[in-house]
Amino acid sequence: MNRFLNEHKIRPVIDQVYPFEKAREAYEHLARGAFGKVVINVAQ
Repeated sequence: MNRFLNEHKIRPVIDQVYPFEKAREAYEHLARGAFGKVVINVAQ
């Protein structure tokens, strides 16, 4: 699947990126109907 996505230059739409400490805000944002992906960054 990754090869197909890379070959066809398909990229996800990322709405917002949150640090792990703000995971609750990320879930609230998602519940409000985010258009793209909501990312929670767990690694530095």
